[in-house]
Amino acid sequence: VAELVRKAELDYLTVQRLDLPILAEIICFHCQQCAEKYLKALISYHGQVPERTHDLVVLHAHAAGHLPSADHLLPQLAFLNPFAVDVRYVEGSANAEMASQATEAMECVREAVRSALGLAGHQEETEGEDGAPEGDQPDDTTGD
Repeated sequence: VAELVRKAELDYLTVQRLDLPILAEIICFHCQQCAEKYLKALISYHGQVPERTHDLVVLHAHAAGHLPSADHLLPQLAFLNPFAVDVRYVEGSANAEMASQATEAMECVREAVRSALGLAGHQEETEGEDGAPEGDQPDDTTGD
């Protein structure tokens, strides 16, 4: 669980540091990745093995019982879903407006899952000497 949270925070910090509009596609990708890892952390926290998928709606179905008001996240997750793969290939693209929307969606998911895990709300992680986020790990580190 702690490792999934740490990696989700790396995606979050990456989004915070990338420039729009030049890197809109990369921002969208990392927004989806952050949401995916947080959902998988929540599923793992409750003793289940998360499905090996990038589909946020599928992951939501497994995490929903552990996430208060989970249905309000469905539109954000559906919006982020295509950014797992599509923007990484020639056929996919994203613009600055999409990246802004993806960032907002990611932050909604991040905040909801961090709250469900008992982690600090919207506070940004501090970086350690190696550049990785420190602190804010769930008490129960079962799973990943």
